[in-house]
Amino acid sequence: MRPVKFCGFSLLELMLALSIASITLLAALQIFTQMWAQARLGQQRADALQSFYQLGHWSVRALLLEQKANPTSVPERQADCILLGTIGLRVRSQQLQWRPEEGDCETNGWHGLHDPSHLRIDGLQLHSQQFCLQGRYRGDTASWQWCHPWYP
Repeated sequence: MRPVKFCGFSLLELMLALSIASITLLAALQIFTQMWAQARLGQQRADALQSFYQLGHWSVRALLLEQKANPTSVPERQADCILLGTIGLRVRSQQLQWRPEEGDCETNGWHGLHDPSHLRIDGLQLHSQQFCLQGRYRGDTASWQWCHPWYP
């Protein structure tokens, strides 16, 4: 009679291989999840920064178009509020708001221009030479500043 040769793995070897594979997969999954979360946070931050720049450009464009339509109008500047002709821009509750009609900085009827849960606008200034916005991403302490030349 011939000796019997066993082909394959024993149950112990198979259990050991599966244990090592599952530990390796769990570690890889955790690393992948952390990398994905960091990438998502970076993308959200980049989206907020892009929205911040878009708000700045839109604000300057709206003010310049209004000044062109009403060349005799002079911007009224208050704390975080600018009124020019029939339009206005203000910051309330960390949101940039636009007023398309007559009114003052305290009246109702202002429209929010973005979602303040992601992008927080901290300030708005119109100096003699430039228009500036200050903002930040939610939860960040470092703020962004965007300025554009202003030629009254």
